[in-house]
Amino acid sequence: MTVVVKTSAIASPSFTVDDDAARPASPQAARIGTVAEAPRSAARRWVRWARQPGLVLSALFLLLIVAWAVAPTVFAPFDPVTDLDATAPMAAPSSTHWFGTDPLGRDIYSRTVHGTRLSVVAALIAVTISVLVGGFLGLVSGYVGGWLDVVFMRGVDIMVAIPGLLLSLVAVSVLGFGVVNVAVAVGIAGIPAFARLARAEAMRIASRPYLDAARTSGVGGFRILVQHVVPNAWGAIGVLAALELGGAVLSVAALSFLGFGAVPPTPEWGQLVNDGRAYIANAWWMTTLPGAVIALAVLAVNRLSRAAGVVER
Repeated sequence: MTVVVKTSAIASPSFTVDDDAARPASPQAARIGTVAEAPRSAARRWVRWARQPGLVLSALFLLLIVAWAVAPTVFAPFDPVTDLDATAPMAAPSSTHWFGTDPLGRDIYSRTVHGTRLSVVAALIAVTISVLVGGFLGLVSGYVGGWLDVVFMRGVDIMVAIPGLLLSLVAVSVLGFGVVNVAVAVGIAGIPAFARLARAEAMRIASRPYLDAARTSGVGGFRILVQHVVPNAWGAIGVLAALELGGAVLSVAALSFLGFGAVPPTPEWGQLVNDGRAYIANAWWMTTLPGAVIALAVLAVNRLSRAAGVVER
């Protein structure tokens, strides 16, 4: 319907108001607009990230690390164990040996590339253990509360009182040598951080009105925990997992440096740094270049995980 308003012959011209144009958009139209806006928002976010050189370089370096772990033979020109260059023991970095060689003439770059898989897989196992165990303890403790919360959190407080590396050393001493045991030890040391965060998220979500409505309508506690608490808490836990991945890489390398990791001559990042420790005065590259790869990997993971945390917030 159209309403025509006229004041007088000399007054201002008439104007019309269209009810259809003034009527608010339907919920379906609003949803269509939101869906159409999502790709534009994602595109703007990618453009904003692309304008940050540090973020781009971190992503490219992590892609290289993943490629090393998946297909090391494609990137490594020599076998890390059997290719011995007797004519160039402890040779400095060159066009043939990019990271130099060790006392046996083995190419350090090839050993670094082949050691990537063990280091990365061990760090992923460690973070997975921390997320699953710590997340379970925290979510159950925060949602159920009561004596269960007291028991779980007092155990977590005891673990927090022990420095992470020392706790890992105690755990790996009990479990024994090996990359898997090192990963489990690092994962145990990371449990308290995830338990505390998951507990805080569970308590925050449990106080929401829609959960009170679900309880009133007869929905069981386990169903609420699985269908509502866990999905809503996963965002914060996932960001913390990305942040802890860099620390896990560093902790795995530290334990391998101390001799708890891979058995020689199997290459692993921490072990490579340890191999060059006795020759650091005469052959700096044996320790410095594998150590630089570890440092850059940790920095790249932290940079990307912090960016992911900003997007999550």
